[in-house]
Amino acid sequence: MRKDHFTPPHKWTREFRQALRLSDAHLKVYAYLESAPESHPTGLYFITLAAVAEMTGEDRETAARIVDDLERIGLVFWDAMASVIWVPCVCGEQYRWTHRPQRKTQEDYRLVEARRHLDSLPPSHLVALFNQAWPIFASEGATQAPTQAPYQGANTNTTSCTASPSSSSESSPPAKFPPIDANGFDLLLRIIIGQSAEIVLHLPLTDKANQWELGRAIEAMTKPACNLQMNSSYGVGFSERADLLIDLVEVIRHKLAWDRARAENLLTPSGGRDYATMSGVCYEQPMQWARHQPLAKIEAVE
Repeated sequence: MRKDHFTPPHKWTREFRQALRLSDAHLKVYAYLESAPESHPTGLYFITLAAVAEMTGEDRETAARIVDDLERIGLVFWDAMASVIWVPCVCGEQYRWTHRPQRKTQEDYRLVEARRHLDSLPPSHLVALFNQAWPIFASEGATQAPTQAPYQGANTNTTSCTASPSSSSESSPPAKFPPIDANGFDLLLRIIIGQSAEIVLHLPLTDKANQWELGRAIEAMTKPACNLQMNSSYGVGFSERADLLIDLVEVIRHKLAWDRARAENLLTPSGGRDYATMSGVCYEQPMQWARHQPLAKIEAVE
């Protein structure tokens, strides 16, 4: 969970004003996407429409429409298949100190943590787009500190994000730890709540060039049958089975995150959480959503 978020006053004459011109609800959703508890200083992070709807008080269909509108005017980029959002202005505002002494990138915990965060994201074409805008976060050999990295000018003029996720995910560095859906929990719960396009990422496709279009075609057939609009899905409370799977995913994600932190010596000397390098929501204690089953417990077996 984010500890802080810097909002410069000039946003009221720029991004906030753009969103407010659409409606008060658009401003509310945009402000949440900039500084949500799930968000990250890079502005690129995983978040579901269900979470956006719940926290902003809008229904899922309205939240989906608002996010589409914000993407249309260029305030956000949204990968619906991966549930990844990118708010382009955030990174420059959060890594904003320009007069501090330059440090070696391997010693800058902010850069190390940001790269680890990017590696943990689901496969998305937005990761490649972000790395194009901010190569300092993608290049291991870079010597410029992220606090001194100017915006590199990615091609963010377009308001349409329809590139194939497969083309960009192949160039992204692989995660060091296995994905949390290694046993299918995450995939199954997404199918239950109507995110049918997720199955495309697991099909043995011989040609992934049209992976994005295939996912959209599946959604076009299945969303109406589930009483859902495009880019929308059900969330917590819709299905006890899905809620139980969400609990399992959170427990596994939490266990993997802390195991990784111990393996990489990220803990404090007392063995606690170092918030400077462990800022992701995966380090938070899992929340129970299922009503009739307690949270699962994971124990190491020697």
